[in-house]
Amino acid sequence: MQITSQLQPGQQPSQERSTSLREGDILRATITERRGEHEAVLSVRGREIVATFKEGVPKGERVTVEVAKAGKEPITVRSITEDSRGTQRSVESPPSSSARTVLEHLGVKQPSTELVRAAQILLDKGIQLTGDGVRELQRFVASGDTDKRLETIQALANKRLELTGAHLRSIHEALHGRPINDVMQELVKEVDRTFHVDGRERTVAQDERNASVQVMRERIEQLLRQHTLPENTKAQLVKVLEQLPKMNNDALAQVERVIQGIEARMATGERAPNLGDVIQTMRQQLQTESDFLKAIEQVRNDVMTRLGEGPRLQMAVEQAIQAAEARFEQGRELSARQIVHQALDQLEQEAIPKENVPSTGLYQGQEQFQTAVALNSKAIAVTTVTEKMADLTDRFKTFQRDISRHLVEINRIIEQVRSQANRSAQPLLETTIKKLDHAILKGEFMLFADMKTEKRLMQASGQLAEAKKLLAKGQHQEANRIVQEVKQLVDRLHYKPSETKVMHYTSLASRDTTLPQLFADTARQVGQDASARGMFEAIRAVGLNRDSELAQQFASGRDPGQHNSQSNMKALLLHMLRSEEEGSRTFQLANQALNNVTGQQLLSKADHHTNMQTLFMNLPFLLEKQVENLQVFVQSRNEGQKIDWENCSLFFLIETKKLGEIGILVQVVDRQLSVTLKNDLDDFPEKMEPLVEKTSERIEEIGYQVSGIKFAKATDVEVKRDEDGKRAQQPTQPIFTEKGFDFKI
Repeated sequence: MQITSQLQPGQQPSQERSTSLREGDILRATITERRGEHEAVLSVRGREIVATFKEGVPKGERVTVEVAKAGKEPITVRSITEDSRGTQRSVESPPSSSARTVLEHLGVKQPSTELVRAAQILLDKGIQLTGDGVRELQRFVASGDTDKRLETIQALANKRLELTGAHLRSIHEALHGRPINDVMQELVKEVDRTFHVDGRERTVAQDERNASVQVMRERIEQLLRQHTLPENTKAQLVKVLEQLPKMNNDALAQVERVIQGIEARMATGERAPNLGDVIQTMRQQLQTESDFLKAIEQVRNDVMTRLGEGPRLQMAVEQAIQAAEARFEQGRELSARQIVHQALDQLEQEAIPKENVPSTGLYQGQEQFQTAVALNSKAIAVTTVTEKMADLTDRFKTFQRDISRHLVEINRIIEQVRSQANRSAQPLLETTIKKLDHAILKGEFMLFADMKTEKRLMQASGQLAEAKKLLAKGQHQEANRIVQEVKQLVDRLHYKPSETKVMHYTSLASRDTTLPQLFADTARQVGQDASARGMFEAIRAVGLNRDSELAQQFASGRDPGQHNSQSNMKALLLHMLRSEEEGSRTFQLANQALNNVTGQQLLSKADHHTNMQTLFMNLPFLLEKQVENLQVFVQSRNEGQKIDWENCSLFFLIETKKLGEIGILVQVVDRQLSVTLKNDLDDFPEKMEPLVEKTSERIEEIGYQVSGIKFAKATDVEVKRDEDGKRAQQPTQPIFTEKGFDFKI
């Protein structure tokens, strides 16, 4: 599967962008061509610019210049210092005099060693230095830990970002600030004193509720042991047992009334429900069962068996079911459900009068059970999402037919041209892969798909990527075999919405999104939803994609809408900053959290100036009812606007209460995974063994192979000592280097 970098519309690689040079800017450049004594072609941040030197073109190839006159080429520059190519400086040697000269030229008298080092880092990367920028840099370097400040400056320089105070503060907050989970939890308590993300603080009301649930559980288990209880009622009781902990107080009260009613009816010896009861039950199941095929099979088994003396009615119901199945195959699920409902209505009118003994008492208990079970989840989901599910099912079937048609065409091209298959089939193959990847990450129907469907689509994307490689090597027969396997896999897919995802969607749609609730939902999604789409939606909920998505919507002429623009943490933090009084505790915490999110976005900016792409994320992560901070570092080759997911490095860092700091390094080479787990506990390998085995199986399900798993200490092997002579542990967190992240494994 291809992962596309988030670029704003119209943004082009750096070599095509204007350098936006201004008079007074100072930057490093390379002379690539000399056109006389005073004119030369300079390479500045990947773009070639024609420049005129007032004092003549310097002899060296690496120069530091000041822009004297900007605008149309040739621009006018003045040489400040010059370095010959190939000059090497050791780590211990003092900074080059060029940075000191530039700082003095910009008005900084007697710059400190730290400021000179910071300026040199920026000049070496071709970052423009201005008077305002140097003053911001001077304040930043002097206001805290020097090593951490220089790491922040190095990260800014590696991303070729403009030197501003906002950029420095945001990047530093993301890399070295307080963990975002701590800041957000403190901010949430400022907004809502009664809201608890982790639920660790138990209240008297919670204790009373837990006691009530336990008593109710025992009563239901006692009812299940009754041999005279009808099977349908037993099934509903089992569902209630499963969902008791998730029910709110209203649902629990309703269940209590139903239990009392059934206990009373059991004592009076009421008989099992008649045909009318069964029909009503089937009507409810048809509404609440998300799998339509399973619902109509229940109608066949439970209703048709009661019509032994009514062959005409049997035939009428069977014809209705067959017609509904035909509509369902056409993607018209809503219409299919209506056909079965009409058939049940007709059956009720014609068959029930023949049964002279009405019995509704026990059925009423069953119906109450069905409405009580998951009162605020599944029942609501059915009434609000049924029509949407039918529409999404239709979209999925259209998508499925398009993919299948593309694969048939690719198969035909490969069989016809063979040796030229790479050139002829590759465009359509790439289009098919992009369509699959877009469905996984952006398709609305995947928001409700079960895990099995998502994994199979990811597997199909990976297999087609392998077929593309085989075609490039000339192995057209093997590539064609993979294409045929993928077609069979896609054709066998059956779109089945996940009950959990439907309930989650309905829960979100039924309330206003607030910052505390959104933070809690995001932490739960990262910690509990193991799907790729779930993780992508969690990243969007933090707001890391907010700016690029808004820009794309505005560029395409679409109004992003109020709901979309406010459904992420960054948007809510911006709104809070506008509404809170500056200087208040809430304002300070919101600003700190906003800087953290913005810093992550800057550190994940598309790297067009190099063949490496790096991403950095701080995500709230729910671990054993506590919200922790999960740091994610991604490093990969940069292929245009795509990350090479088959060859990349990922590093996950999390601080836990029980195990301490845990680092997980995943290195991917041709979809072969090498995993290194870092922790300082001696028994860490034994504790992780069961989880490693289970995770390896899940990884292989989506097309990867785990080639090896190693364990290492979280601290470096080389032990340094601090000023007091004590052992100083080296942090596990990767640092930014020229080629991306240094994981120190």
